[in-house]
Amino acid sequence: MDGVALPEGVEAKYEEFLAKDLGVPANRRPFFRKWLGEYLEFCRVRHLSVGTWEALEVFLEGLRKRGRLGFQVEQARIAVEVYCKNFQVKESLGSVSEGIVAPNSIPTDHSQASMGAGRASDPGFPEDWRMAFAALGKEIKLRHYSVKTFKVYHHWMRAFFRFLGVTPVKALTAGHARAFIENLAVERKVAGSTQNQAFNALLFFYVNVLKVELEGFEKTPRAATRHEIPAVLTRGEVQGMLAELEYPYRLFVQLLYGCGLRLNEALTLRVQDLDLEGGMIRVHNGKGDRSRALPLPKTLVSDLRKHLQSVRALFEADLKVGFAGVFLPEALERKYQGAARSWAWQWVFPGGRLTVSEADGKLRRFHLHETSVQKEIKAAAEAGGFAKRVTAHTFRHSYATHLLQMGYDIRIVQDLLGHKDLETTMIYTHVLQSQAGKVVSPLDV
Repeated sequence: MDGVALPEGVEAKYEEFLAKDLGVPANRRPFFRKWLGEYLEFCRVRHLSVGTWEALEVFLEGLRKRGRLGFQVEQARIAVEVYCKNFQVKESLGSVSEGIVAPNSIPTDHSQASMGAGRASDPGFPEDWRMAFAALGKEIKLRHYSVKTFKVYHHWMRAFFRFLGVTPVKALTAGHARAFIENLAVERKVAGSTQNQAFNALLFFYVNVLKVELEGFEKTPRAATRHEIPAVLTRGEVQGMLAELEYPYRLFVQLLYGCGLRLNEALTLRVQDLDLEGGMIRVHNGKGDRSRALPLPKTLVSDLRKHLQSVRALFEADLKVGFAGVFLPEALERKYQGAARSWAWQWVFPGGRLTVSEADGKLRRFHLHETSVQKEIKAAAEAGGFAKRVTAHTFRHSYATHLLQMGYDIRIVQDLLGHKDLETTMIYTHVLQSQAGKVVSPLDV
């Protein structure tokens, strides 16, 4: 195996675990060993602890930047998690042997469980900071914030810790927070949205975790928020994009455009969210924890029926191998026992591989990964020769703009998009005005 060699006896057990417990075919096992070897070498060179969440995240991000495909990154993650959770290596692996974490302590994005003490227990932090991070996770869970919010806030608190050095938590003042924000803006020259994100994370940390009033911090200049007019595709361009996509990504993008869904809203659709007979689609826990019902395009009903037949076949095959079900939030898992293995709760767009659950170490299926969708859309735009920057969100922008072009009231569009404020929806009126040619250039007169 490439990279750092495993301790004597562990490699054979790791191979056996891949074969018997995960059911990895013999021709694929070398790839798992390869990713693990690369990870161990990565940790050795950088003097990182093997079992820490930070080390794994940095390693995976490096793979993404080198152009590794989504399934390869996921495969690497599973390879490392299986090793860290199931093989408590006591023998020395040089400088990387310390900090091997216990099973279930490397978080993933699959449930609220990733807000637990796993990241806070990183041995690289002093005890007072580990306790503060644990309290951060607790406060976020109490408010039912999303896992993404937790990851963002935790990221900025780690950056804050690195900026301060060894400053004890009890010694933190408003001056420390202000100095950090100023460093981001002046020295690192981060984008305005990034600066404001860090500001909000620090404000939450001080007020809700440390219970400290940030006297004077509120006077720290906030970066100006830019309201850019979104890029919008014409109907012809939408059809051109769809022609470049293959199944299931074409169907996925058709839902993005046909219903105005956000990327994560489409990824997390469950079978029970589709009402094919009634022609409706239900979006639960959208941005701002708001839910809404949307009309389902009639042209997609037939394709969705065929797609769900394929998903059903995959689901039944999973049941035969004894999988534990799809990922569910902790509360739902407890309230509806057995729901994870029921047809109604399966993903409309399931991922291609089973994933090891951090909670119980069992095989579960996650939905299609957002990275794979983004890469397919980018490839389709390049293949179609589009000069515009096309992302998953572009189809939502196009949906809203085309509805307004068709004469629908802006408040109806606001409800369909799930916007809290009408002002947010008003941005699409600027797109309409620019496209309608209401202002004639002097050059054309």
